[in-house]
Amino acid sequence: MKTRLCILVVFGLIGMVGCSHPVDPDEGKEVTISPYEWTDREEQAINLVATSSTDVLVYQITPGNIKMDKKIDHYQNGKIKDTFGESSSEYVDDEIWISFGLREFFTEDQDLRQWYIADHGSSQSGNITMVEDQEPDEGIARFTSSLGKEKRLSDDQYLAVGAFVQNKNENEKGVRALPIEDLETLIKENEDVYVLSCKLSDGDW
Repeated sequence: MKTRLCILVVFGLIGMVGCSHPVDPDEGKEVTISPYEWTDREEQAINLVATSSTDVLVYQITPGNIKMDKKIDHYQNGKIKDTFGESSSEYVDDEIWISFGLREFFTEDQDLRQWYIADHGSSQSGNITMVEDQEPDEGIARFTSSLGKEKRLSDDQYLAVGAFVQNKNENEKGVRALPIEDLETLIKENEDVYVLSCKLSDGDW
């Protein structure tokens, strides 16, 4: 519930509107994705739902009216361990916003964390894909990596747009906060890397 509230706060602050019919990526228009920069007011608002902007990566995609695939790849000690959160969405608004985040829950029985991908502007606007995972052991150093500038999306390969990186404190690896554009080194130098990737859909709907 708090996760959904958090995302509603984010998208409420952004407040985008518009509607049209999606087109096929083969029609040749250029679609780009860019990182969203939080304003001071948004920073304060998101803190009210017990998270911080460092635990939420938000991106704008323009123009809209597209079909897009998303996934999260988990790399551990330099090798792919798992892929989850895979989803495809049809976006009908002129502008699209997606977010990739991490929420942690602490209960008497068990501590859990929840990865999510949320979107605004799709035919199912407000859709949230969530995957629960066990809370890591204590002594975890964590940072995020994200696109530094606008990038073009294509339908022939996934583009890594953001990542959550974590290492045990006693491990000297992971002290360098690298940009997502240096993904190969980011994966190699850190214990656990969770990467959000996107691409335009190339299949039939």
